[in-house]
Amino acid sequence: MLKKMCSIFLAIIILITGSSMSYAYTALKITKQPVSTTVNSGSVADVTVSATGDNLSYDWYYKNAEDDGFSHTSTFTDNKYSVEMDDSRDGREVYCVVTDEHGNSAKTNTATLTMRKTVKITKQPASVSVADGATAKVTVAASGTGLTYKWYFKNAGESKFSLTKTFTGATYTVDMSSSRSGRQVYCVITDKYGNSVKSKTVTLSMSNTLKITKQPVSVSVGSGATAKVTVAASGTGLTYK
Repeated sequence: MLKKMCSIFLAIIILITGSSMSYAYTALKITKQPVSTTVNSGSVADVTVSATGDNLSYDWYYKNAEDDGFSHTSTFTDNKYSVEMDDSRDGREVYCVVTDEHGNSAKTNTATLTMRKTVKITKQPASVSVADGATAKVTVAASGTGLTYKWYFKNAGESKFSLTKTFTGATYTVDMSSSRSGRQVYCVITDKYGNSVKSKTVTLSMSNTLKITKQPVSVSVGSGATAKVTVAASGTGLTYK
C-alpha cells in the first residue's frame, strides 16, 4: 500500500512539473567579451566571444568607419570573427548576438578593429655639398607611430658603417672638413611596434673653396707690346672680373 502511494505521489510531481526531472537547464551567459585588436596591414584580425548555454548560435554584426549602421554577416556563424586587415576595414566595429535553443539572446560589447600604421619614409635624405667649415645637413621624413631614428655613417676609405649616438632625430648635421668629405650616411627608422625601414644612403662632400693659387705679377713691356697679367685660382664655377 505504501509503495503504491509513493508511486502515485511521484506521478503527480511529474505531471505538475511536466518533466521527469532528468533535464539540466544551462542559463545563457557571456563569459568573455570580445576585445578590440590592432594588427598590421595584411594580417588577420581575430575577435572571439565565449559563452555558456544550450546549443548556442552566433550572429555577428559589423560597421565600417564610414557606415551609418551595423550590418549582419552570414560569413561567420561560430564564436570567432576574422578578417584580413586593410584600409577599408580600419576602424571597423563588430559585436555578436548569442542565442540559445530556448530563444534567449545576449548581445556582446562592441570591439574595434584597427590597422597599425606601419612606418613609412615620405621623403628620402639627399646628398649635400658644402664648403670647408660649413654645416652639412641631411634630413629624412617619415610617417608612423612613436618613431625613433638611428643614423649610420662611413667615411671615405672605411669598409663598414658605424652607428652614431649623437643624432637621434630626423636630422643629421656635421661641420664639413677634409676628413668628412665623401662621408656616407643613412638612417634606420623604427616605430613603437618594432617595424623598421632604412633610408637610402647619401654622401656628404666638401665643395672646392675659392682659393687664389697664383697671384698676378707686375710686368714691364716696350711701347706697342702686349702686357699680360694672369691669375690662377681653384674653386667651382669661377668667374673673373
